[in-house]
Amino acid sequence: MDFKISKIILWPKNTKMAIRVIPFKEDFVNVISGDNAKGKSAIISIIDYCLASSKCSIPIGLIRNLTRWFGIIVSYGEEEILLAREEPGIEVVSNNMYIQRGKKIAIPEQIEEENANYRDIINELNKLAQLARFDLGDKGVSQPASIRDLISLNFQPQHLVANPYALFYKADTYQNREKLITIVPYIIGILDDKLLGLKEELKDLKSREKALGRELEQRKDIANNWLSEVKSYYAIAFEFGLIDGDLNDNNNWSPKDYITRLR
Repeated sequence: MDFKISKIILWPKNTKMAIRVIPFKEDFVNVISGDNAKGKSAIISIIDYCLASSKCSIPIGLIRNLTRWFGIIVSYGEEEILLAREEPGIEVVSNNMYIQRGKKIAIPEQIEEENANYRDIINELNKLAQLARFDLGDKGVSQPASIRDLISLNFQPQHLVANPYALFYKADTYQNREKLITIVPYIIGILDDKLLGLKEELKDLKSREKALGRELEQRKDIANNWLSEVKSYYAIAFEFGLIDGDLNDNNNWSPKDYITRLR
């Protein structure tokens, strides 16, 4: 997936102020330097927020007080995609997002209103990444792989670099770690869509097998209860002298034999 960030854009709340654009060189390693508390670490949070994260980790303070919309422009093959997300204000996160696609994006002076929510963006990015819509496994994964899973492999924030016990972003929790173990074979191509389709079919067949097994056991229980009832009727008939012979002669009888005798 040829997906590269070319710009970070900040739209100010004060429309008299100019839009802030931070450009990146796409075919190079970009190094951002500066004094402490000048917003370097916030860049990762801005990128993550614009890529449809479930929470806003952009630090509260000057940058959020002055910014109305955060945005990024990414290059996808010969196309550019603008992804912007509204500053959440007093809320934990904003679901309002804006997307624009084209050969060359002209940065709008203002974003008047959203045209998507963060789930729409995730679905759109999933399509671009050509992610299969199959469950990848049973251990730790209860849904298909998402672009958000892939993003976790790209981010190496400062606290993670300094952590000797974790290698990947959010891999310090059991659920995310198990999910990471499951999706890596798909990401690196060990599992392909055809194999995932066969695994999904096998999963459905096993589920069907369990359902039929339960139904068979229920029918066996019903049959056994019915046979016990028939045997009790046969014993009552024998007691009343309606049936000749020895009561112990029925040890190897089938249900059909009982029915025939009772009739």
